[in-house]
Amino acid sequence: MLIQGPRQCGKSTLAALLVPEANRVTLDDIQTRSGAETDPAGFLERLPSPALIDEVQRVPALMLALKASIDRDRRPGRFVLTGSAQVLSVEGVEDSLAGRLEQLDLSPLTQLEFERRTRDPVSDLFAGDFTVQTLAPLEPFEASTLERLLRGGFPEAAQRTSTRRSRWFADYSSRLLDRDVLELGRVEHRAALPRLLRQLAASSATLLNATDLARTLALNAVTFRRYLELLELVFLTVRLPAWSSNRLKRPAKMPKLHLCDTGLASALLNLNAQGLERDRLKGPLFESFVTLEILRLLASSATQALPYHLRTHEGVEVDLILERSDLRLVGLEVKASSNVTSADFRHLRTLREAEPERFVGGYVFYEGTQILPFGPQFWALPIRWLWSA
Repeated sequence: MLIQGPRQCGKSTLAALLVPEANRVTLDDIQTRSGAETDPAGFLERLPSPALIDEVQRVPALMLALKASIDRDRRPGRFVLTGSAQVLSVEGVEDSLAGRLEQLDLSPLTQLEFERRTRDPVSDLFAGDFTVQTLAPLEPFEASTLERLLRGGFPEAAQRTSTRRSRWFADYSSRLLDRDVLELGRVEHRAALPRLLRQLAASSATLLNATDLARTLALNAVTFRRYLELLELVFLTVRLPAWSSNRLKRPAKMPKLHLCDTGLASALLNLNAQGLERDRLKGPLFESFVTLEILRLLASSATQALPYHLRTHEGVEVDLILERSDLRLVGLEVKASSNVTSADFRHLRTLREAEPERFVGGYVFYEGTQILPFGPQFWALPIRWLWSA
């Protein structure tokens, strides 16, 4: 099994539940890594079973040795691997281990996980079985939506006060850029990486216009794309592909880009609760917060669906579209306001008109407390419905 995701999201904690402590090795350790690089096959032969190999992306040559070892002994569960990069896309990995490897992509925690609750909001959205109601008021100890956005989903950061959390995120991003990214690819302009990451945070939930961003950072297009790929490789960014339909005119093909966590994005931009309320980035960061929450919930949902966004040159824009395996659709819009009106559903109505047979629900997530209908198939949902009891 391969468990991969950003650093500090809980991979090692999860893997440790599967493998005894005495059977764990980490390739972050210099001597261990040196042994694995010198003799990958011998390194694997000397491991106990089952074995946990942490940060496997640091020795790409291990993947071929793993393939040979698994082919000799097909017993399942002999190896548990973790990686803080998209392991099978790392330069030097020569085999995908197709048919030999089960892959689990781990993300920062959902708000449901913070609350220790079990629900399937994605399936609820496709069911559309809502009734008018008002969510219970927040308890004095409960974090507001804004506070949850600022703390993000990384377990270690979420436990800290705002000042200590900002320092944690500064150290986190610095270590990733100065070590992990540099190990994975050639970087000629090291000073450009922090500036690129901050620029991406400031461009959260917008179309990825590589030409404009490269010009802003004084990078040529080839270098910019390579640096962006490196950030994606270590899970710092999330691309949301464009959705299209033959019944909609001139859909944009560019993906939307979200930083992997709104806590990290807020820290990079030095935003606190008071500043974010007044900042132009409040809307985009709320959109990123809901989008990332839904993407994380998809991983454990009984409903299999692919995520997209929609924007046309005529101005139609839907923040998030989920397309189920049977091609049924739901559309989601995010509004950083406590009020919602019929006008906020206009783009969702356009989506339904374009795909009436496939469309099953349109939702506007907002900061209010009431679940409200806005015509057949359309509902306004409080953002905190995503993690409420």
